[in-house]
Amino acid sequence: MNTIALSILSLLARQPLSGYDLKQQMNNRISQFIHVSNNQIYPQLKKLEVDGLVELSQVTKDGTYPEKKIYAITPTGLTQLKQASQQEFKDAVIKDGFLVKVQNSWLFSDEEFQQQIETERQRHVDKLQVFADKLAQLPTNAEPTLAQDFASRAILEYGQMYEQNYLDWLDQMTSDLPARK
Repeated sequence: MNTIALSILSLLARQPLSGYDLKQQMNNRISQFIHVSNNQIYPQLKKLEVDGLVELSQVTKDGTYPEKKIYAITPTGLTQLKQASQQEFKDAVIKDGFLVKVQNSWLFSDEEFQQQIETERQRHVDKLQVFADKLAQLPTNAEPTLAQDFASRAILEYGQMYEQNYLDWLDQMTSDLPARK
């Protein structure tokens, strides 16, 4: 099962959602880890429905807005999600274009490469802030009220640590720049 299908099932296991709501939840919960477009959600939803893993639970009509189809995970879908979540996953392949720049940094002057680092730094500072903002939106109880709150907090904290480590690595490269001469 692919990561988009797993993400859809994971969100539907929490609550029934429309395709639009799924996209919004993905934007809020997982967009920092995987990118999912509308063109991927609806075909995947259809496939999951054909496979009996999700079902159309209701169709609503609100005034002049188009019909809104609400999907729910089936018991079979929940079983599949649980089984898939227990399997080992391959290590992720790091797809980071900046690593290509680092690999070829010898082609740039120190000043040019420093500018590349600063641009990348700002990108990761912004991403770090996104994680902080999302964490601030979670319930503030000392103990998570739901297992879902725990899961959301754990993933967002991982994202924060990843971004902070990336920034630390950029700092290290900046301090090592004079050694390139």
